[in-house]
Amino acid sequence: MSFSKALFSEKLQPVIRENVILAEYSTFQIGGPADLFAEPDNIEDLILLIAEAKQQAIPSFILGGGSNTLFHDNGFRGLIIHPNLKKIEINGENIRAESSIPVAQLLQKAIASNLAGMEGWIGLPGSVGGAIRGNAGASGVETKDLLESAEIFDQQTGKIEKKFTKELDFDYRDSIFKKNPTLIILAGTWKFHKVEDAKAMQATMTEILKKRNQTQPKGKSAGCIFKNPAPGISAGKLIDESGCKNVQKGDIQISSVHGNFFLNHGKGTQKDALELIHETQKIVKQKTGYDLHTEIEMLPENPF
Repeated sequence: MSFSKALFSEKLQPVIRENVILAEYSTFQIGGPADLFAEPDNIEDLILLIAEAKQQAIPSFILGGGSNTLFHDNGFRGLIIHPNLKKIEINGENIRAESSIPVAQLLQKAIASNLAGMEGWIGLPGSVGGAIRGNAGASGVETKDLLESAEIFDQQTGKIEKKFTKELDFDYRDSIFKKNPTLIILAGTWKFHKVEDAKAMQATMTEILKKRNQTQPKGKSAGCIFKNPAPGISAGKLIDESGCKNVQKGDIQISSVHGNFFLNHGKGTQKDALELIHETQKIVKQKTGYDLHTEIEMLPENPF
């Protein structure tokens, strides 16, 4: 079953496109056509899209930066909502950023204002909304350490609410948003601390970026495929030690640089990626005893 934008109100129809190739919106560059694809640039249209899709029983998915998303080869039978909410403002030592702001832009805004705390995130892909949802982190600093509050649309109550970090059930690469998909992230307020001179921050970022460029592969990927199975235990190292480097299914290959990165060498498919994921999990379990759990979001063609 497929869906047409004619099912939506005349107000929303200009915002919606049909048969959009999802590979173009994923850093893995995998995915067929979505029936419907919308990029609302204001909160009012976003909420209306969600409400009308629900009313028409049309499956919907909120897409962020696409840096950890694996779409189906046949696409998505429903509506992909790719918000374009990009307001950002500084208030003292805090920065409020709407959910579509790239993490890189938030970091640049902080550095330009001599606001420290996020330097370890240099080079991280994705959006503010995605970082909050997955409790993203790097260099020992996670979203929960930097976020003061989030503005949320609750589909069950129909209200916009502000929730503080302690209310968001943050855990390693997890949050309340993964447990409760009816909560939609609209914006986040991030806390920093002021420094007199940005030179030390710049030096830290230069060093981190240098190391990251040496240890993280270039190419089309979804970032880290697996969560680390325990504190101090690296999924990438377990994959390396299990002899899985360079293992390949179709055009999807485990990187020779970092075992937790799967690279799409051209025409990789979700089927290839899933086969490689399952094989890697099986081998690592046999060789090390550890269970690897995926960090990426994997969408089926038909959500129902």
